[in-house]
Amino acid sequence: MRILFLFFILFLFQVKLVAQFDSLSRFQYDVSLNDVWGYEDELGNEYAIVGLYNGISIVEVSNPNNPVELFRSYGPETVWRDVKVFGDHAYVTNENRNGMRIYNLSVLPYSYTIPNKEFQGGVGKEFETAHNIFIDEKGRAYVVGTDRGGMIIYDLTEDPWNPKEIGFYDQNYIHDIYVENDIAYSAMISDGYFKILDVSNPNSINFISSHPTKDLQTHNTWISDNGNYLFTTDE
Repeated sequence: MRILFLFFILFLFQVKLVAQFDSLSRFQYDVSLNDVWGYEDELGNEYAIVGLYNGISIVEVSNPNNPVELFRSYGPETVWRDVKVFGDHAYVTNENRNGMRIYNLSVLPYSYTIPNKEFQGGVGKEFETAHNIFIDEKGRAYVVGTDRGGMIIYDLTEDPWNPKEIGFYDQNYIHDIYVENDIAYSAMISDGYFKILDVSNPNSINFISSHPTKDLQTHNTWISDNGNYLFTTDE
């Protein structure tokens, strides 16, 4: 009886916490959104890089009660963009055309005109579309869901403005990916499972393990902070 009573009190406390949870502010767009990532400049100002149906938006969120849009860049119209940051550069993929767009964020906060360019890979290794991108702690970008197939791996450390291809994996269509400590957790959406890969040598990627998800539409992957759990969902 005491256990049930304690459970009831905890349940009420949880409901109360949920009921009190609220947003600090809201920024309204006139187009649909698809992704968001963060960036912090050298002075500690914080920004949200928001994927839009027709481009990206950079919003200063240093004061979360008063978000301010500083920059908007237009690009191919698409329901899906993905954004990741390495150092002072943002990398944005899309599912329409023109490959990946690179933004040089180092001008913030002194200028709100962000230099950018289209990147489609090296000669003979071009891609036009990509569903997702992940950048690991080594400064390697994993571009997946491309029209070239599989996964393209780029090194960003030598020249982040001009990524250098260092690996390619084309055994499956990869919809989403998370990489840490040279282990890639890849979501093979239509194949219905996630696959774990050893990417320590990008030129020789090795299979470690795989596992199906409940509804066989493995959409995404992410691991817990301690590395003991993998989180995934079906689309």
